Amino acid sequence: MRETQIRKIPVDQLDQLVTHETKPFASYQAVITGGLTGIGKETATLLTKLGARVHAGTHSIDRFQKGESPLVKPFLFDLAKLEISAIGNSEQPLVQVAQLKSELRLDARPVVLIHSAAAGMEKIFQSRYFLRSLFALKKAANDSARETLMSGLKSYIENAFPDAYEYAQKVNSIGPSLLTQQLADAMPEGSWIIYFSSLWSTYSEEADISVPSFYRPVAQTKHQFETWLLENAQAFGQRGICTAIISGHLVRGTQSGDFLLKIIDLLPEEKRQTIDVKHLPTMQDMATAVAFLLFRNSGITPGRNGVYEVFIFKNGEVTTGLTEKQYQQLASIKLF
Repeated sequence: MRETQIRKIPVDQLDQLVTHETKPFASYQAVITGGLTGIGKETATLLTKLGARVHAGTHSIDRFQKGESPLVKPFLFDLAKLEISAIGNSEQPLVQVAQLKSELRLDARPVVLIHSAAAGMEKIFQSRYFLRSLFALKKAANDSARETLMSGLKSYIENAFPDAYEYAQKVNSIGPSLLTQQLADAMPEGSWIIYFSSLWSTYSEEADISVPSFYRPVAQTKHQFETWLLENAQAFGQRGICTAIISGHLVRGTQSGDFLLKIIDLLPEEKRQTIDVKHLPTMQDMATAVAFLLFRNSGITPGRNGVYEVFIFKNGEVTTGLTEKQYQQLASIKLF
């Protein structure tokens, strides 16, 4: 476990921070990938409430057409296709980036670029075999039957991993890094680059941490972008751009978080007991962490390479690192 500065900050302090100004983020414009669903949507809602001008990205044409509102402007963008554009096989994604840049007031307002889009598990979860196996797990008569079914699921996930990993890498790592490079060149001083991650991703290379096999495509590719951001953070800092990684643990309300909880509920009792499901963070907690970062008087200080690293292990609690107890709790989780 790496050494980290521990500073607990209760999320409910946000109300105290905003009482002195009605629109404290009026000077910011935000770009949020995955901004029309899940944590991204929750963050967009909070930032608009606090005065920011928000551009919310989606790869779904249906969500794009329904996402327009007085406070949030949707933009159609597919992170998975940005790599194709970068090597010259398609111009469309780069055209979309250019359109986005033209709509941002880059000479007037700092930009908060938030990477919320994530992918990887759906390539595994959406198969009929996986869904049938989950149904069978729910009906299993005893732990021995469950173990047999889980053994079959492990084999299936191992076979599905290459395709899931390839897609996850495009959405979670390659796409965000390319988009960041495209926008950062024009982002003014005072801007931010913020990445939503997970504890399994941040600690995926720690020997003590056992990342569930079905989450590994996400964890490994998100860790890749975290590494990229840490490597480039000082260069961004020299241009007055702050960088941050916000890692949450099994966030309630997200599609992936809720699905993971359903899987966990089907596991043997001794494995379910390793997770404190009563105190998991929410999407609001993740969004509130962004607001804390943007408030300079929040008390959060930068960590490695100048990157602000905040962790949300329990609801209502933001830290700049895991305590030894929290780390051991994370390490104790052994799923499949």
